Amino acid sequence: MFFCPILTKRFSFIEKMKVPKERFTLGALVVAIVVVFLGISMPLVVNVVGFGPPSVFALQSHFASNSAQEAAYLRKNWMSYFILSSIFNVLETYRATLLGVFKYYYAFKLAILVWAMSPQWRGAAFVFDYARPHLKFLHVDGPKKVN
Repeated sequence: MFFCPILTKRFSFIEKMKVPKERFTLGALVVAIVVVFLGISMPLVVNVVGFGPPSVFALQSHFASNSAQEAAYLRKNWMSYFILSSIFNVLETYRATLLGVFKYYYAFKLAILVWAMSPQWRGAAFVFDYARPHLKFLHVDGPKKVN
């Protein structure tokens, strides 16, 4: 599962409970999924899960001293993740229609965002690599040289 030293320092009660971090993370994810399926404050839970940890991970990767290649990969991964998350947030403008057609939209959104933010599955990078050939028309060569 996820490992984040910043969160480990902040939430030291996890270690005091003698529960492995993986089980605690899995338990929190299961509780979030159950809450979403029961319909209790779905948008709030999904948006907190979809924005909180990725923001911490993105800031952590930004300030970490990584190799140039790893830093470029992390920037691409988190940029792709936040673009994907923004697309979901734009879709929520039509929340009533969306929920009328697709009852489990928030559960689907939660599953996709967790898949996209997971470093093991690299979902955001997968989406970016899939969409890249279709978005070549947006490519700009950079600033033009003035003579």
